[in-house]
Amino acid sequence: MSQVTKNGKAVKRTCEVWSAGGGRWVLTLTFWHPRRAAEDLHYHLTAIASDWGRAFEVRKLAADGGEVYHVNLSDAAESCDCLGHEHHGHCKHVSALLALQARGKLDAIRPPAGAKGGAA
Repeated sequence: MSQVTKNGKAVKRTCEVWSAGGGRWVLTLTFWHPRRAAEDLHYHLTAIASDWGRAFEVRKLAADGGEVYHVNLSDAAESCDCLGHEHHGHCKHVSALLALQARGKLDAIRPPAGAKGGAA
């Protein structure tokens, strides 16, 4: 993945998801800036029930701000309640989860047993 900044420079982005044990998952987004150190953002990733598609709660670690976003990946359209997606129709959260889904990295992450639809 990559993103073009305002000055026209491409910022390479990578994403990984890994198990933190006990059914907990961590999403790491890395931004490779052209003239400065790489930047990592870490989120707790939790699958949540949804009436359509797959839905996730993406909670930034408290040290990084603690914001919480809800992402839905469906065949019809993806959504996220972050400001980037609300203003531009796309965001790093959706892009990362779509890339991980395409690589089969989200297959093991499931909503808790007995969770009902209606979220996201």
